[in-house]
Amino acid sequence: MNKKITYWIDLAEYDIVTATAMMKTKRYLYVGFMAHQAIEKILKAYFVKNTDGILKKSKELHSWIKQKL
Repeated sequence: MNKKITYWIDLAEYDIVTATAMMKTKRYLYVGFMAHQAIEKILKAYFVKNTDGILKKSKELHSWIKQKL
């Protein structure tokens, strides 16, 4: 798996563990905050996974067009 994707997933898992600890201590505001952070990081991992190939193809296309001009 891509290092960037693994990075975001690891951080999201850490945030979920933190949210669970906050839930046990009834710090509900922080549970919501950490859950929100975890969702953002999972979405970043998803974005990196699904746009990595697109960005690479875009750079190849740009190079090809530049050569033709």
